Amino acid sequence: MTGGSLDTLDAYHVGTNFLGDSLVIPRTTFLKLMTRLYELNEEVRAGRMEPRIDESIPLPPPRLDPMEELGPRWSDDEVEELESLAERLDELDPLTSRLGDSSSDAARSVANRRAFLFSMLEVADLRTRRGEDDLPGRFRELGLLRLQAYDEALRALRAYLQDPERVQMLATFSAPSAQAACSPAAVATAVERPFTTGLSVDLFRLPRPAHPPELSLHAWLAVCEGAFFHDPFYSQGHPHTAGDQFTRLRGHTVRLRYRPEYSETPRLWRVELE
Repeated sequence: MTGGSLDTLDAYHVGTNFLGDSLVIPRTTFLKLMTRLYELNEEVRAGRMEPRIDESIPLPPPRLDPMEELGPRWSDDEVEELESLAERLDELDPLTSRLGDSSSDAARSVANRRAFLFSMLEVADLRTRRGEDDLPGRFRELGLLRLQAYDEALRALRAYLQDPERVQMLATFSAPSAQAACSPAAVATAVERPFTTGLSVDLFRLPRPAHPPELSLHAWLAVCEGAFFHDPFYSQGHPHTAGDQFTRLRGHTVRLRYRPEYSETPRLWRVELE
C-alpha cells in the first residue's frame, strides 16, 4: 500500500474503533497520516471546514468532551509517566536562542509532545479545582519536580492574568480586542481557563526574563501581550507556526517568541530584551 518494503523495527501497529482489522504502518507513513489528521482537526475547530462523513458509513457514538468526563482518578504510575514526559520534553527542547522552526520532523515531534503534556496539565488543573483530586499535592508527595514547576507557573500565570496592573496596561491599547480583554468577564474567564489564553504557562515556568527597570515584570509582560495580540502596528496575523518577532516597545528592543501549543492559536511563551 505504501510502495515500499516494511522495516519491522520502524513501524507502528495501529488499531481504530471504526475498522475491524488492525494495520501495520511504516513510521514515515504514520507520521504523514497523523499530521494530516491534526491539520483536518484544526480546520474543523477553526470553522474553515464542516465535519461531514459519508452517510453510508455508520457513525460512532458522539465523543464526550474531555472537560466534562474526565475518567477515573489517575494512578501514581500515570502521574509519574506525565513527569517523565515533561522531563523528556525539556531534554528535546531546551531553552536556547535559536530561532523558532516548526518545519522539521524533530520540531513537529516536540510540538506533539508539548500538546499532549499541556492538555493533560489542563485536565489536572480542572480535576483539582473540581475537588476530584489534589494533583499539586500528589506532585509534591511523589517528588515530581517538573510537574511542581508547572503548577507553580500556572499559579503565577493566574496571578498575572488578574493583576490590576495588567488590566490597566492593556487598557492603554485602543484596539477593541484589548478593551474586551480588560473586561471583568474576560479576566474571570482567563483565570478560570488559563490554558485557553494567548499566554503560555512556560512564560512563567522558564527562567524569569529580564524587564526594563522602569516597569514591573507584570507591567512589561502586559506591554508585550498588548503589542503582540492587540496593536495593529505590531500584530500582523501571526502564522500558526513557531516563530520570533523582533520589535521595539517603550524604547526597548525585544524578541517575542511564539508558538502554537495544543491548538492553532499562537501563544506567547518567551519575552527577551535584546
